[in-house]
Amino acid sequence: MKLKHDTWVVVADGGKYLLLRNRGDAQTPVLNVILHDEIDNPPDQMQSSDRPGRMPDPSSARSALEETDWHRVGKQQFAAELADRLRN
Repeated sequence: MKLKHDTWVVVADGGKYLLLRNRGDAQTPVLNVILHDEIDNPPDQMQSSDRPGRMPDPSSARSALEETDWHRVGKQQFAAELADRLRN
């Protein structure tokens, strides 16, 4: 793919991103960093402290509830915030 002059490129994962602009041309791209950010998102086991919750289940005595993966939630929030930033 050839990048025209002033084309923006986003390189991102769930915890960091680079926003780049091509200052060169389609033949010789020169990508300069416009914005960058990274979040502090430790592994889930470092963010949660409780055991999974339990609730009554009509067919048995008790049933465990699925734990929230706070690391995954952090990545999703980061991606949503980046998308909002790019829209504006």
